[in-house]
Amino acid sequence: PRGADAAIEVWDAPLSQHGAVLVRARHAWAGRVADRFAALCAAVGERAPARLEYHTSVDPAAERLDTELLAALAVKRDSDLRLGLTQTGPHRDDLTLLLGGRDLREFGSAGQQRTAAIALRMLEAESLRDARDTAPVFLLDDPFAELDAGRSARVLALLADIGPGQSVLAVPRASDIPRELTSLPLLRVDDGRITT
Repeated sequence: PRGADAAIEVWDAPLSQHGAVLVRARHAWAGRVADRFAALCAAVGERAPARLEYHTSVDPAAERLDTELLAALAVKRDSDLRLGLTQTGPHRDDLTLLLGGRDLREFGSAGQQRTAAIALRMLEAESLRDARDTAPVFLLDDPFAELDAGRSARVLALLADIGPGQSVLAVPRASDIPRELTSLPLLRVDDGRITT
């Protein structure tokens, strides 16, 4: 119906304007950190080359990216109304992690996916540290699951070298704590209570 179309259309200009800023920033970030992502994956133990790519439905190098986004929204408007969602814009963009040229989500082992996820978190921590000139709290939930002892040790070495700030590692069992960490403060959470 035309009423619904008009009600949605008022949001297109702000989405396009602010979305263009977001798409450019994401594209630039992915370009800046792609080599670092590959290096981190290799440092943890990946033999095949790792790559990080940002995918968007518009050309991030377009001179008038906001105009391109606005046109893409108009093209999809009828099907957006039918589906009840917006099919184009920065919220539909994706970051793809590749290993040996293949998408890790589809072809990576659990250990390879975990390695890439940890490398990505390290990149995020470095990016935040560089942007804000302060180190963020670095939380890894069960980081050593699916990793062999060698990869786990290399992750710990990277954390020590990079120094992303305060690191919190959560593991389901005390036996999952690498011996390199046993001298650090350990807290246990049981039934919602924290004990030492």
